[in-house]
Amino acid sequence: MSDLEARNPEARAAVSIGVLPLEAMLIEMQNSDDELLNQIRLLPDSETINAIQQSAPPATPESAPQGQ
Repeated sequence: MSDLEARNPEARAAVSIGVLPLEAMLIEMQNSDDELLNQIRLLPDSETINAIQQSAPPATPESAPQGQ
């Protein structure tokens, strides 16, 4: 925010930051027709992604033909 304020004080003045429960945000995203809310993507951090990938079983080829 300080970088934005240094580059564009008017834009910084228009920005408002707030904290709300994630559940409230998810409900609003689900129930709203606001296009800006539809652009929000919630992604886990890289540490979480790595943990999920490490705990997932290895992928196996689907229906690989077997020789007779």
